[in-house]
Amino acid sequence: MKSSKTIHILYQDQKIEAVIEQQGIAEWKLKQLLNIPLHISIYTKILSLVHVHNGKEIELTENEHAKSLQMLKADELVDGGEYKINVKDMRREAINSLSEDEQQLIKEKFNLIDIDHSGQIDLDEVKAYYKKESDAKKNELLSKAEMIIEKKPEEKIRIMGMYQKAADSLDHMVDVSIRAFMKQDVDNDNQISYDEFLLHEAKLTASRKAKQKLFDVHHAV
Repeated sequence: MKSSKTIHILYQDQKIEAVIEQQGIAEWKLKQLLNIPLHISIYTKILSLVHVHNGKEIELTENEHAKSLQMLKADELVDGGEYKINVKDMRREAINSLSEDEQQLIKEKFNLIDIDHSGQIDLDEVKAYYKKESDAKKNELLSKAEMIIEKKPEEKIRIMGMYQKAADSLDHMVDVSIRAFMKQDVDNDNQISYDEFLLHEAKLTASRKAKQKLFDVHHAV
């Protein structure tokens, strides 16, 4: 008896061959097969596959050992069959969950970064935004270091060494933050539109709310 099934998945004008082992395939691995970029993958959920010819829908199910892990089982798949895939963009739900105040804060943040008010954020504006934030934190750290040195001048070399390490760390975080920020550029035009920014910030806000809810429930018990 054949232990795996080979199917073809139709996704974004592509026909992608996928070999599904008898135990099935995890959703995250299926996303990799479909070449969904990581920064988009985290916002998407694969709901089901639908056979092109007979219309049978096969939903992803929970893994029996890890309920948070969604699996596509091989049992009901037709070997050699073609399937359309149903993918849900979770960011839209996140946007709908935003309050008016939250949307206003996101708009203000976008306008703050969008220096030339073009309605698009480019790489230079992102660099300027994070550099300004980093410089402000460096100045704050330097002021604290100087206050300590004033009281303990014999500690100057050690304190300034600590400050320099912190400053270097901030520089590194600026580079990391810039790369992460530009991953919002879903259409790869080297600019972040307000819609792209809103989708990203909405997901972050929803994530923070979920974590806070878990925290509140845990401490209420």
